[in-house]
Amino acid sequence: MHQRQTYASKMNIHAFAAQCPGAALHPFDYELRELGPHEIDIKVSHCGVCHSDVHLIDNDWNISHYPRVPGHEIIGAVGATGVEVKSLSIGQRVGIGGLGHISLQLAHALDCEVTAFSTNHEKGEDSFAFGADHFVNSGNEKEMQETEAP
Repeated sequence: MHQRQTYASKMNIHAFAAQCPGAALHPFDYELRELGPHEIDIKVSHCGVCHSDVHLIDNDWNISHYPRVPGHEIIGAVGATGVEVKSLSIGQRVGIGGLGHISLQLAHALDCEVTAFSTNHEKGEDSFAFGADHFVNSGNEKEMQETEAP
């Protein structure tokens, strides 16, 4: 049986953000909207900031919006789940990130069940070598549908 905790109101989030291109990161608070039915809230314990985050902070690719909170490779524990989430429970350790090999290795070392996602199917072999238990080609609609919770 999966433990459930949902919230129907907004949450106050504490983060660090750049306010404009090239700016230093400073404390930044914002309100998170209500959790959707297929979403989870993760209480982040570890966050990696990689070079792509630096490019986004500096707006090197001319796609950034500010304030910009960097860090897309995270590990933490599930804090709340949407009403349709069936495969995760409160307190379960999870990791999310790109194919950053450090995030895969760290999640594996923390005894997480690791699923790597990439639009490039050729990264599957590397994912397993770095500690992934599963690999999903996110460019393949069938594979993505197979990963949905029952």
